[in-house]
Amino acid sequence: MKNRRSPLCLVVLAAVLSACTGPADPPGTEPTGPEPSGHAQESTSEFDREPCAPASTTELAAALTEPFGIIAAAPLVPQGSPAVLSADEAGPGATAGCEYRLLAEGSDSSEAYHEISVRVVRLGSGGPELMSSCEDAAAAEPLRYRLLELADGACAGTGAVVCMLVGATYYSITAAAIPGRADQTDEELRLGTLAEAAGTVLADRLPAT
Repeated sequence: MKNRRSPLCLVVLAAVLSACTGPADPPGTEPTGPEPSGHAQESTSEFDREPCAPASTTELAAALTEPFGIIAAAPLVPQGSPAVLSADEAGPGATAGCEYRLLAEGSDSSEAYHEISVRVVRLGSGGPELMSSCEDAAAAEPLRYRLLELADGACAGTGAVVCMLVGATYYSITAAAIPGRADQTDEELRLGTLAEAAGTVLADRLPAT
């Protein structure tokens, strides 16, 4: 005798298989993993080896989008992977650094603020002098430069540079626009808000010693 399954049995079987395998992805889509993120580091030697590990480009794009929207009325999107900077590339007094590139969504390469560069650098020397200079500027022109409640002390100073003290270690965070505006009036203040936003992501992740 042939083994015939009733329609009801087939419906029940299909329901069981669907529950086991879960819903299928819509056509033309691929499963996506978690957004990349950085992590806190334990030592300055770890930072010097992997200066881009504390934050991902995706995280910085998210953190900078709100202040950037005030400047350029556009969201920021990640532009590739962050680039490790050698001591020479990072600048005077630096041990190592990382550069993040972000794009203004929907902008043209000829437009001001098409691309934003954020550099995070550990200062092996010159950190106390940079902080002192920034504090003096904040005291003299409090409407332009200011102290920030980040890490163990921070200051937003000239040149869109945030100097940050973490434990006994100094870092600088700098924001730059590519290309910048033709009118440079208050440019460092606008870009300084981006450096400050980056600092909020990095303050608890950069190593203290």
